[in-house]
Amino acid sequence: MWGAQGGKNGYSASDSNYDRAAYGGYAYGEYVAGSQLTLYVFVGGQGTGPYRTNNTSIGGWNGGEGCGDGTSYGCGTGGGSTDIRTINAAVVYHNNRTYSTTDNNSLNSRLIVAGGGGGGSGAWGQGGDGGGFRGSGCPDYPSNNVIATQTSGGAFGYGLHSATSGYWGGAGGGWYGGGDCNGGTGGGSGGSGYIGSSLLTNKGMYMYSTDCTSSTATSTKTTCTTSTGTHVANAANTGNGYAKITYLGT
Repeated sequence: MWGAQGGKNGYSASDSNYDRAAYGGYAYGEYVAGSQLTLYVFVGGQGTGPYRTNNTSIGGWNGGEGCGDGTSYGCGTGGGSTDIRTINAAVVYHNNRTYSTTDNNSLNSRLIVAGGGGGGSGAWGQGGDGGGFRGSGCPDYPSNNVIATQTSGGAFGYGLHSATSGYWGGAGGGWYGGGDCNGGTGGGSGGSGYIGSSLLTNKGMYMYSTDCTSSTATSTKTTCTTSTGTHVANAANTGNGYAKITYLGT
């Protein structure tokens, strides 16, 4: 499965100048489903932008965050994560113009998550790429970033900034969503992926290599890659998220 790409920014009146939109991550694994088990698939929506003064932007579906209220510089919204879970819950509109589940029982039932990319900020550059056991901070300003990990980030399941005004980019959704970069004036950081369920086997994650931390541990296996494409295996994702389920037999 693939997390969604974040929205691009714009720092000229014609939007001819902008940074690369941050990529979503890729996650895979095998799961033995019991009889009469219902699985719920939540697919991340791509971030959009750029948006300017007094915008009411909404982040990508399933945890992507809307971007700041803007200036003449344009901000991009965060991309949503893609996941499979065993407990359903309503998706609600909340916090910084975000559509996501806030039911912790449902969020904790996620078996696998592909993180979404963060949105870009008008004056302060690109958002962070999503995916891996640790989402990416913002490459233009590598210090003072909120990094999504397996235990912390912007918020559990969705991107969330502490800033309430400015032209920051929206954070990506994930196991933990991303948050602030550059103390709240930069792009949004990417959301983390998740393959930690003991019910999942033959599993791993891929994310773009700009600020990627690799891991060989079974529960956090992450490979850094420079390969990109729309719904391409073992590559960072462009566009909307996507989930692919393949039946492997009894």
